[in-house]
Amino acid sequence: MFAYDEDDANDAIPMNTANFAPTFNNVQLLMNNYHLELNKNISIQNRVNELSLVIDSARELIAAQLGVTSQEIALVRNGTEANNNINNGQILNSTDEVLIWHVWKG
Repeated sequence: MFAYDEDDANDAIPMNTANFAPTFNNVQLLMNNYHLELNKNISIQNRVNELSLVIDSARELIAAQLGVTSQEIALVRNGTEANNNINNGQILNSTDEVLIWHVWKG
């Protein structure tokens, strides 16, 4: 399930979510393949073109699942980046919604 084999001491354990959880194996394999393809042409023009398509596509898929428009979806790298965006002056309208997921284990 995860991107490492517990029986193989040589496997690296990629971490995500502020280094608290390993990445799922299928996600890690897709990320690896994507980075290999992206590295074939490292020009900024290629990266901007490719990444724009990937980001727009992801936003559309997520928006469809949530029943909103893609313009209502903000993708950030992690919770810290999201918090910094809000804390540093993200302008919100009275009709905007901010989803926060908090799991307290104390």
